[in-house]
Amino acid sequence: MKKHSTIHPGSGAGVFMAIISCLFLSNLAVGQANSSYNANSIPVNGQYNIAFGFQAMLNTSTGLENSGMGYRALYTNTTGSTNSAYGAFSLFGNTTGNNNTGMGFQASYNNSIGSFNSAFGSNALAVNSGSYNTASGYEALYSSNASSYNTANGSLALYSNTSGSGNLASGFQALHANTSGSNNSAHGMNSLYSNTIGNNNTVDGNRALYLNISGNNNSALGDSAGLNSLGSGNVFVGHRAGANETGNNKMYIGDDANKTLIYGDFSSGQVLMGKPDVAGYIFKGTRTLNVLGGILADSMRVALSGDWADGVFNKNYPLKPLQELEQYISVNKRLPGVPSANDIAISGINVAELDAKLLEKIEELTLYVLELKKENQQQQEEINKLKSQKK
Repeated sequence: MKKHSTIHPGSGAGVFMAIISCLFLSNLAVGQANSSYNANSIPVNGQYNIAFGFQAMLNTSTGLENSGMGYRALYTNTTGSTNSAYGAFSLFGNTTGNNNTGMGFQASYNNSIGSFNSAFGSNALAVNSGSYNTASGYEALYSSNASSYNTANGSLALYSNTSGSGNLASGFQALHANTSGSNNSAHGMNSLYSNTIGNNNTVDGNRALYLNISGNNNSALGDSAGLNSLGSGNVFVGHRAGANETGNNKMYIGDDANKTLIYGDFSSGQVLMGKPDVAGYIFKGTRTLNVLGGILADSMRVALSGDWADGVFNKNYPLKPLQELEQYISVNKRLPGVPSANDIAISGINVAELDAKLLEKIEELTLYVLELKKENQQQQEEINKLKSQKK
């Protein structure tokens, strides 16, 4: 036969008896706690439960090793075990959930079947029915329903979350509007504030990615980094870096929206340097690195992307006749194979290719000079021959 004890506080003897009961009895109820056994007693079948406060653990039947301290703490619990509730209405709606901890007014108030949850603060995890959630702060993870594996540290953090899982929010109102977005990590006041269904976003900084609603796979580091971003696959590093960017797959490194040090486009794999305000910028051509304002270097080596010009001196090289070359220049206003001014304006100059092309033209010019020399020698020989015949 299980032993039960009901202690009515209010005297030194009552406190003494409470201590004795903790040492020798299976269950302990102090105050008008659980009434399933009698008006002021403890569970009929459960063991090792402790209830302090009016109607604390009122409906517990077979639950084990629970602690309910406060007005109607663990009020609805029936078979749930190893739960700890501290504060009025904490874990009020728990029925079969196990291994939950609620500390604060209405902490985990409506949790019924969720297990392994921890709530610290008034109304933290108030609507929860999921498992493995941790909420610390006023109304943190307040609306969490069927979600699991979330951690919220800060008042109103992950406040609207209903089904999103695997989220980490640290800071006042971090991930505040999130409903079903999962695997997001937000550190900083109002960080990822507007996110509702976006997934796999990582931010660190107050108001970072503040307006992001449904964007995925974004990373932001710095106060207000990516502030107005609505896209996906973006990387923002620095105070207000990329604050006005609304597109996808962009990179900003800088100290303000108009002080961008490095800008990149992951879609094309291109990087831009030297343009602080990149709003509306469109990459020219397909080159990976674009630099405005010039490059200063004490040395530079350019790797050849194509063939060098040594083939000009091969015996079978198709050297254009000078008359044909003259016609080409007359029509095109440039040497054969040399890019036009329009091409350079659009795509710029490939230094390695242009160097090879210029060398090719120098070598062709050398061949033309050698041909002219031969012609001059032949003409001179003929002139000398005519002179000798006149004598």
